[in-house]
Amino acid sequence: MKALGIVVAVLLLLVVAFAMFFLKISIYKRVVGVSEVAYREKMLPAYADALAWFDSLRTQQKVEDRYFTNEEGLRLHAYFIPCENAVGNVVLLHGYSGCAIQTAPHAKMYFEKFHYNVVMVDHRAHAGSEGKVINMGWKERLDVLRWVELANEAFGNGSLPMMLHGLSMGGACVLMCAEYGLPSYVKALVDDSG
Repeated sequence: MKALGIVVAVLLLLVVAFAMFFLKISIYKRVVGVSEVAYREKMLPAYADALAWFDSLRTQQKVEDRYFTNEEGLRLHAYFIPCENAVGNVVLLHGYSGCAIQTAPHAKMYFEKFHYNVVMVDHRAHAGSEGKVINMGWKERLDVLRWVELANEAFGNGSLPMMLHGLSMGGACVLMCAEYGLPSYVKALVDDSG
């Protein structure tokens, strides 16, 4: 019986060590926080047209880098892209270890096909935003709620409907935002495999 207890204790210790190792490599920026440059290389050539569209708007100075400092003191980044004669607003949220540029294909679609103003967010601990820990959407939801307010102020002050579209972890974040409570001008949520 004593040998069985030792085997169980060793197995339990191995499971805990394994879990801690994967927890450390999965949420800390020094391992997973992909830069925009690295993500662009990963996206090519599959999304070359979306990246060319984004770069063209940036060259024309139609993409604005926006920042705010959250309650934890982290400086967070997003791209704001106004659309002429917009009929709505969309806030796009990337997935785990991605960055705002990951949402470029979606941004292009909303901008060109649906005539939406676009906000492409860099979550905390990703690309242009500060932070060292990825919270899998839990703390990010509070940041997103602030981006929703800032997008509303920049694009119509409640006169245009808004939607949130999240990819993977961004989709989970969208659902967490919905549970927390969203302003009445937010009319739709898209959880794209979150």
